[in-house]
Amino acid sequence: MLGTPLLNKHISMLQEYLEVQKESWSSTGCSIIANAWTDQRGRSLMNLVAHCARGMCFIDAIDASLEVHDGKYIYSLVSSCIDEIGPKKVVQVVTDNASNNMSASKMLQVKHPHIFWTSCAAHCIDLMLEDIGKITMVHNIIRDGKSITNLLYAQVRLLAIMRQFTKGDLVQAGTTRFATSYLNLRSLYDKRNELKQLFASQDWAKSSWAKKIKGQNAHNLVINNKFWSQMLEVINYFEPLAYVLRRVDGDVPAMGYIYGDLIKAKKDVAARLNGNEKKYGHIWKIIDARWDSKLKTTLHKAGYFLNRSFFYENKREIKEDFLMQAVVECATCMYRDDITVQDICVAQPSLYTEVMDSFGTTMAIRQRNSPTITPANWWSVHGTSAKDLRKMAIRILSLTCSFICMRKKLECI
Repeated sequence: MLGTPLLNKHISMLQEYLEVQKESWSSTGCSIIANAWTDQRGRSLMNLVAHCARGMCFIDAIDASLEVHDGKYIYSLVSSCIDEIGPKKVVQVVTDNASNNMSASKMLQVKHPHIFWTSCAAHCIDLMLEDIGKITMVHNIIRDGKSITNLLYAQVRLLAIMRQFTKGDLVQAGTTRFATSYLNLRSLYDKRNELKQLFASQDWAKSSWAKKIKGQNAHNLVINNKFWSQMLEVINYFEPLAYVLRRVDGDVPAMGYIYGDLIKAKKDVAARLNGNEKKYGHIWKIIDARWDSKLKTTLHKAGYFLNRSFFYENKREIKEDFLMQAVVECATCMYRDDITVQDICVAQPSLYTEVMDSFGTTMAIRQRNSPTITPANWWSVHGTSAKDLRKMAIRILSLTCSFICMRKKLECI
């Protein structure tokens, strides 16, 4: 009796929610997220989702098991999705770095030159973590850390003893495989004293594992201070990037943050390693290699420039000409058919950079670093002196730069 009325009520609520999202696409724009994955039944599915500052809107899921996932096929799916939404409402397409996606991006550029095609930031950062994980010392520490957790979780009684000493679990699940490795190393390191007490206890000495080779190896690792010192160094490689991954994997639009967060991550790595370039230099090279090739696009640089908290805080260090060029390129691309708007957008940034008119009010200055006001909302309120630039800034700062969070939600359906 209650099923149909409740179902209809929820359908009506969902439709209202989606209508609010769709209405916002005209002002904030949206991202088309295309992601292929394999479900539990072994089907190859292609998800198409529209993402905006108000949330995600599921567009379609195609069973592509019988299709060749080449550039032409990806392009046809994305292009039809853009046509359905409306080309003027779409700002970017987000995919992973696969060669077929890059081929599709070139085809889309011909049909819709005003739409950007960007790589998933979370995927790029995970590749950075993976590259760091290939360093011999890092690989060995991850391997040894896993040997300890695998041992402690191998037997019910041993696991119960471990939980008595650590007051909880050691293993944590992260967004990606290498994020999980970092979280587990962090957990091990934070509970190193409790683990030392465990391996020095009578409970351990009386267990059958204390006499086995795996148990003795784990014991020797836990009581070895050099092992923990190296683990801390590995954590210092991973942790700053894990913070960035957490940001781009969230629901809050991150296009205005990714560039600045990676700058901060590099500085944090160097500071954690006491400014020793011999220790942090190769980590910087790994970060830069992925960053330079995939995450320094026009949108990423313009987002950094237009994020008021990053720009004003780092104004002395920022090379304005370098970032201003990104704003010019965005205006040229996004308003390809309106040179008047292009010219206005290029003329108005000086009001922003020189803190003039609406950008220079007491409230605008005070709210630059407000954690409750997003960069897009700040521009919406305080960018009234530069209306055309404000519109472009809101569209850029409302963009996501990752699809991993979306994929996790869809896989739970």
